[in-house]
Amino acid sequence: MKLEIFKLFIVFQVTAFLFQGCGFKKTQLPKLEIIKPTKQQTISTRINNKNIIRNKNLKLEYFISKYKNENSIKNYLKFQKHFIGKYFKPWNIKNFSYDKKYSMWGIRILRKKRFYGENLKLMDKKNLKKIIQNCNFEEFNKVKKRAITITNSSIMVYPSHKIFLKNSTDYPFDFNQNSLAKANQALFISHFSKDGAWVFVQSSTTFGWLSIKDIAFVDDEFIRKFKTKKMLVITKEKTPIYNNFNNFLFNAKVASIFPLVKSNENYYEVLQSYKGEDFNAKLTTIKIPKSYGDFHPLKFNQKNISIILNELLDEKYGWGGMLENRDCSSMTQDFFLPFGVWLPRNSKAQSHYLKYINIYGLTPTQKERKIIEIAKPFESILYIRGHIMLYIGHFEGRVFVMHNTWGGGVKFKNPKQKIIYGKSLISTLYLGNDLNDVKSYLINKVRGVGLLIP
Repeated sequence: MKLEIFKLFIVFQVTAFLFQGCGFKKTQLPKLEIIKPTKQQTISTRINNKNIIRNKNLKLEYFISKYKNENSIKNYLKFQKHFIGKYFKPWNIKNFSYDKKYSMWGIRILRKKRFYGENLKLMDKKNLKKIIQNCNFEEFNKVKKRAITITNSSIMVYPSHKIFLKNSTDYPFDFNQNSLAKANQALFISHFSKDGAWVFVQSSTTFGWLSIKDIAFVDDEFIRKFKTKKMLVITKEKTPIYNNFNNFLFNAKVASIFPLVKSNENYYEVLQSYKGEDFNAKLTTIKIPKSYGDFHPLKFNQKNISIILNELLDEKYGWGGMLENRDCSSMTQDFFLPFGVWLPRNSKAQSHYLKYINIYGLTPTQKERKIIEIAKPFESILYIRGHIMLYIGHFEGRVFVMHNTWGGGVKFKNPKQKIIYGKSLISTLYLGNDLNDVKSYLINKVRGVGLLIP
């Protein structure tokens, strides 16, 4: 009996040892104190109108109701005149607009820095080397094909859907996530990855890697049919798009554009691209309910400003279009696009594409006074390094903005503390002013104002 018990004890010890050897080791992460957002920050507590506090839309409508556009129409017409050329630029070029050295910026960083993967562990150097080889930059600018996206698709820094984090607590800032290409966007192809699964493309605003599953090649005849004189712009976020067999294709985002065929009382009939067996793009006619879109460009008035911004408000933050959400610059980009105003991709380029006025070096009080003096609501953007905000107006000397933000520009005295908002919201430039131990606010970092003047 004792012998049997001893044998069982030995088996138990060996089994426990084996399981311990196969068990996961805990990843030691830096301890961060995440502070919960309070009720403060979507509207100033000084605006104490009960209707505004009760209804989140009224917070936005309060500022929209103050907007006047008598002197703005000329500026918008000038922007709209150049919109088609900017939007369809990839179909009008013969060579990649960026040189090889600049296009390889991601590879240079990959060779120097280390990254963490989706399991929060350091990525294997051998696998990173394979990704670099798959970039196939020996073939840069040799394919020179034109193409179109047939669905929403992420433009990546590398030909891979893998997550690249600079440190193990860096989510959602995936270094590999560059931008989101909406369906029906014009592309110019530089070359293929070595495995043929990816194409290195230039869109109207950026460049990077797209999955070949999400694109189709176009020719002059296709472009002629697609670039109709009348276009439809989507005004309802996540508009479901179906083909003629009622099969779901994708959810169209606000600011997506479709060539318009005709319209009736209930529907718009538009063109939608799809891929044939030869990978060449073809066109079919589909229907979109009238409540989901309108003729492009929209008139810049209170009604349409309200429609677009209410669709963008409260959207979850998406770095580089991650999970088909928006970050700060794609929010401002998609606000202006329905009105025929094309903006570049990143925050600095956007602010300097407009008439840029430098206010860096002023005190916070001087900055707010200057912004109120020179900026026009809904026609101006405020620039911070790495962040952009839509100026929507002022109340009792406070500047108000709408922006999609992760941490709200709040910096604490203790670097281990952080606050996460993670969505598009309306706030003052003192977001977080009811929190303790804050070192600086958005207002401290504002560098300049971009005005909608061609």
